[in-house]
Amino acid sequence: MKFFTKTASTALSSSFMLLTALASVGYAQTSYEKKPCSTFGSNASGCQNCFDGGTKAVGDVFRPNESFEASDKSRIYFADENQLVYSVKILNSNTSWFTSYNLLNYPDSLTWYSSEGVNPDIGKGRSYLFLEPHTKIRILEASKGKGIKLEKVTSSSIDDVPDMRLKFTHKYRNFLGKGSNGMGSVGELKETGSCVFYYAGN
Repeated sequence: MKFFTKTASTALSSSFMLLTALASVGYAQTSYEKKPCSTFGSNASGCQNCFDGGTKAVGDVFRPNESFEASDKSRIYFADENQLVYSVKILNSNTSWFTSYNLLNYPDSLTWYSSEGVNPDIGKGRSYLFLEPHTKIRILEASKGKGIKLEKVTSSSIDDVPDMRLKFTHKYRNFLGKGSNGMGSVGELKETGSCVFYYAGN
């Protein structure tokens, strides 16, 4: 493929996100339950995929991570089009959550490429991931020692109403293949958002 140069190590894939987390005690892996976004009402605005992160007790610390689940198309993920890839929103002011600074980062295992500039529509020197179809790989993870902690609950939570939302937003372009001139081309910018909702226990 003419328009990129390999710069790091391991491949990536895309479409919607499957979210998992590492618990604080022994960092055991747990899985989130995927649910219809309508389950979470207006709190799921802007979310294409929604997950129940379960109930956290006061003092619990967890390290979230995120994977892309493959679609049937190759995608290009430019770093410069993905400056804000996650956000934490407190949905219940009677709960207090601590979030580590710079919580999530790209794993070192990802393979980044650099555009060579042969296609003027893509430009030169742009870092990107080439997302192969029909695979799944972790794209974000919390570094060791970083996480989210439920610090306190000042009053009882409302049943079935989440208290905190972690949202992942990613922008990508479909890879359209190579033209007769041998240059790779990409489609219009698209965006996908996945949200995991947490509940505060005592």
